[in-house]
Amino acid sequence: MTIDSKIFTDRVYEQMILFGYDAQKLAKEIGVSHTTIYDLLKCKYQQPSTIVFFRLLELFHCSADYLLGFLEFPTENVVYHTPLSTY
Repeated sequence: MTIDSKIFTDRVYEQMILFGYDAQKLAKEIGVSHTTIYDLLKCKYQQPSTIVFFRLLELFHCSADYLLGFLEFPTENVVYHTPLSTY
């Protein structure tokens, strides 16, 4: 199954607008550099890191399937917990 990075980027940007975030505010909220967010929005990454992905899901309260383009509409009240450590 292939992830369409354009759909993912569009959905992240849509959620940013809905929640009132700009790239710098979002970066600060999820603990990454603003450059990471700018690169993500410019489709520089084929896919985000797992930590960034889970932090976005947790912040935006939407399903992974929605952000990845597998669902047309967001699923509300979904809670994801960021992994405790990276390997």
